[in-house]
Amino acid sequence: MSLNWSLQDNDTVGVKNQFGLAHKVKVHGEADTCKMLHMTTCVTHNGASKSGMVVTEVKMVSGWIPLKISLKQVLKDVKLIKRFEVDAKMIMFYLDDMEPANEVCWNFLVERNAKVDFQKPGSVKVYDYYDPDCSKLTRKYVVPCQ
Repeated sequence: MSLNWSLQDNDTVGVKNQFGLAHKVKVHGEADTCKMLHMTTCVTHNGASKSGMVVTEVKMVSGWIPLKISLKQVLKDVKLIKRFEVDAKMIMFYLDDMEPANEVCWNFLVERNAKVDFQKPGSVKVYDYYDPDCSKLTRKYVVPCQ
C-alpha cells in the first residue's frame, strides 16, 4: 500500500517567479509502519537565460532526518546538483547552470528518528543564490502519517 502526499498550494513568497517548484512525499515501504518516506523534488528555471547557482532548501518535518546515502546518490544521478549540505533540520541542494524551461528532479529518502505529536508542515524553498530576496519560491508539505 502506498500513501501519496503533495505539497500545499498557495504558499508562494516573493515577486518574481523565476522558478517552478514541486515536491511530493510518499511512504516508502509498508504504509502502516511509516518509518521511511520517499521525497521527490522538481525545480524548473523560468528565466530567459541559463541560471547561475540555484539553491533548494528542504526543511524537515520534526522527527524526520534524511538518509545521507540517498543524498550521495543524488549527486551521482543528477549532474546539475553540485553539492548538498545537511544540518539539524534542513537539506540544502546547490544546482548550477540550469537551462531555461528545464526541469530537474531528484529523489531521496528520509527516516523517522522520533515520533512527534502535532507536527508542523515542512517547507521547500528555491531561490537564486546571488539574488535570494527577489527570486524566492516557497512551498509547504506535510507528512502523510503521524
